[in-house]
Order: sequence, then structure tokens, then C-alpha cells
Amino acid sequence: MESIAWKEFLNDWHNSFYSIPIVILTQAFAIICGLLLFKKEKIHILFIAYAFSGLLLFTLVDFIILTQDIHGRNIRVITEIANGSFALTETIILFSFFNILLKSKIAKLGMNIFLFIFSSLMLFLFIKISDPDFSGKSILEYSNFLTSFQLFFILLLCLFYYSQLFKEITSLRLTSRPSFWIVSSIFFYSLIVVPYFIISHKIFLADRNIYRVYSFVHYMSLSLVYFSISIGFIWRKPLTT
Repeated sequence: MESIAWKEFLNDWHNSFYSIPIVILTQAFAIICGLLLFKKEKIHILFIAYAFSGLLLFTLVDFIILTQDIHGRNIRVITEIANGSFALTETIILFSFFNILLKSKIAKLGMNIFLFIFSSLMLFLFIKISDPDFSGKSILEYSNFLTSFQLFFILLLCLFYYSQLFKEITSLRLTSRPSFWIVSSIFFYSLIVVPYFIISHKIFLADRNIYRVYSFVHYMSLSLVYFSISIGFIWRKPLTT
């Protein structure tokens, strides 16, 4: 069983053109930058937590699966519980970031409503996972739907930010604002990942080569998010500037 788990683990890396280790490196880099250049600011601390939770997702889950006698549906259960927990953490942290950035009352209200709906749907998934009749495929499909739903709303928040940004009268250049680079990386990641999670399983069944390319783009765009956060830390400016 252990050799099968290792084979599946290495196959995941192979299918992504080994872009998963790059994600792990950028997460570790963000944590190191955040701690070395630590500032007692809420968003600074939250983004360190964001990178750390992402690092746990990409390392701890695989470690548990590889070192324990876990196989079949149980692998999907553990993976999606971890993905769901990370998605909730990610949503709370990014909403805290956008709550400071955005002035729109509509956007702020939308975040509160969305968080309630998203948390409820995620709780339903966690409950449903305990049902042995809820197949691994059904778990994956529901989880992918939630991820697409989450990132589509975050995509809208990015658009709110851009709309607000281009209406502001300021002497600051866009390229000198950490928030611009962080939001832009989140925007492109969401833009790529929303359709990825909607059709990834179908692509996997239809054409493995296209799936591998799409997985590579997915993970590299995620790496860009962590890298932009690292640059924000290095600039030593408030990340919401």
C-alpha cells in the first residue's frame, strides 16, 4: 500500500510538471520573509498564517497519507477535509485584506453574506464526507464547485479594488503599491483557477497532456500569489498601501 501511495504522490508532481515543489518553495520563502521582516500589523501576521496554512496543505497531508495505511476513498476524504479547511482559512484572511482595502459598503456586505453561505456549504461537505455512500467522485465534484464559487467571488473583489483604484487621486505609482501586486496576483490566479476546477476532472479523463499543462499553470499562478506577498514583506511597506 505504501508503494502505491508513493506512486500516486510522485504522479501528482509529474502531472503538474513538478510545479508543486515550486509552490512549496514560494510558501516557505513567504514565511521566512514575513518572520525576518516582521511587523506588528494585522495583515502582515495574517499573510504569514496564510503561507503557513498553505505549506501545511501541500506537505502535511501528503506526509500523513504516505506514512499511514490510507488508501481509496479515505485519501479523498483526508485531502478534501484539508482543502476545505485551507479554503475557509484563505477566505477569512483574504476577506480581512479586502475589508481594509475596499471602501464599498456593498463589497463589505457581500463579503459577510458570502462568508456565511460558504461556511455553511463547507460544513455540509464535512458532514456529508462521513457518509460512506457519498463517493470519492462526489466529494471531489462538490469540493471543486466550492473552490470555484469561492474564487469567483474573490475575483469580483479584485474588480472592486481596480475600480476603486482607478478612481482615486493619489501621487503613488501603482507599481510602488504592495496591494496592487498582491491583488493582481490573486486576480490572475482566480481567473485561471475558476474554470480549472470546473472542468479539471473532465480534462483529466479526456486528455492527460492538456490536464498536465493546466495543472502547471494553476500551480505556477498560485506560486505567484505567495511570491507577491513575499515582495510585499521585503518592501517593508504596509501591505494594504
